[in-house]
Amino acid sequence: IRGSMRCISSSRIVGGDKVEIDEIPYQVALLHMEEFICGGSIISAEYVITAAHCITGKKVEDLDVRVGSQYSNTGGIVILLYKTIPHPYFNMDGQRLDDYDVALLQLDSVLEFNKKIQPVRLTGKHHVIKDGTLLRISGWGEKTERTIGSEKIKSVDYFYDEQENDNQLQAVYIKKLNRDICNKAYIKLGGITSRMFCAGFLEGGKDACQGDSGGPITQDNILVGIISWGSGCARPLKPGVYTRIASVRYWIKSVSNV
Repeated sequence: IRGSMRCISSSRIVGGDKVEIDEIPYQVALLHMEEFICGGSIISAEYVITAAHCITGKKVEDLDVRVGSQYSNTGGIVILLYKTIPHPYFNMDGQRLDDYDVALLQLDSVLEFNKKIQPVRLTGKHHVIKDGTLLRISGWGEKTERTIGSEKIKSVDYFYDEQENDNQLQAVYIKKLNRDICNKAYIKLGGITSRMFCAGFLEGGKDACQGDSGGPITQDNILVGIISWGSGCARPLKPGVYTRIASVRYWIKSVSNV
């Protein structure tokens, strides 16, 4: 499920189970030139939130979101975008971890909510996720890590292969990990910033993978993070890294009034 960095990776759910869209009615599929690239979450009738790296280098007129479907390639409603708004501090330079990996997508038309299309609640700016807390991730990404040449990748928006997956939404529960463990895992990359947190299992086995980037990580159905990046998919001692919603909550409010 994840993916921002090209040599690190984006992704899809590894070790998860199929779910119906009415279980996660805020989940959306982000499309580029009508092809699935990333996940996202509905936060209001006008806005979707995703990872900034998912929209980097892409024209707004080439992007859409599919809402109300448990499949990334069919069903539901496809909505055009009016504007893409990456966080002003996001900078994908290809040499370090993507910080402030969050973007808002303003829709071209207002959503009509029903049991399959609903906004997700956002965590507050002071919320702290305790170590060991069970969190749910969801998406349409890869189910196993793939190798391109000698590099393990997890960047959904660049390498996702729709034909290798059955396109039904998947979800899995993982645990919030201690910050020191996460920094140790990624010490060669300089560790993580205060806008990030790690989740997964040290033994591996459950994770996001290529194609899941931008999708939700929730605590009791409250959005606490965005699938961002990681090293491979579900590797031991290489947990997934997520953008921490609490750290960008003020910016989200200032742009979307949510």
